[in-house]
Amino acid sequence: MKNFLVLFFGILLCQSTLAYQDGTYECKNIDGVPANIYKVETVSLNGQISAPYLTMTRYFLEKEGKIQTVENRGFATVAQTLVDGKVYELLTLGSLAIEFSDNKLNNCKKP
Repeated sequence: MKNFLVLFFGILLCQSTLAYQDGTYECKNIDGVPANIYKVETVSLNGQISAPYLTMTRYFLEKEGKIQTVENRGFATVAQTLVDGKVYELLTLGSLAIEFSDNKLNNCKKP
């Protein structure tokens, strides 16, 4: 267990050099449904280790015309890829993921 914690916190420490942007992002949804909201916050643990905390609020239209709200929260894992000189970052929370490129969340805007 101790080795796992050392590895886990070592990975989090390495993530402090990543370029995703903290903030709240609105992503367009279908007509009549509120925009999905994604909030990224870098949390500092003991002042030495930083990790992204992700809150995803998504809205869905049910068959009956009602709007369903689903919120997922937690520490995200980060994968960084360099393609043709462009940096892409994927923040993953469980099976959900959001992708940043050029320090922007794709297809979303900051309010």
